Amino acid sequence: MDAMQMHQMDEASARRRQQEMINLEAALRRIEQGDFGLCLECDEEINPERLEIEPTALFCIQCAQANESNME
Repeated sequence: MDAMQMHQMDEASARRRQQEMINLEAALRRIEQGDFGLCLECDEEINPERLEIEPTALFCIQCAQANESNME
């Protein structure tokens, strides 16, 4: 039982790392294209402090919050 649980936790961790790599690669492409730091929703600049905390952020805080509330 413990071995199965550890295996599932390892798989979940691997999936998170893979998703983080995908997000980082996408951020690097946006840097190359000159789109880094622009919200995908409203095209406004994402707060630099937000990008310091989460460099893979795709949305400004307003659009991120709006997207979250739409998902509820």
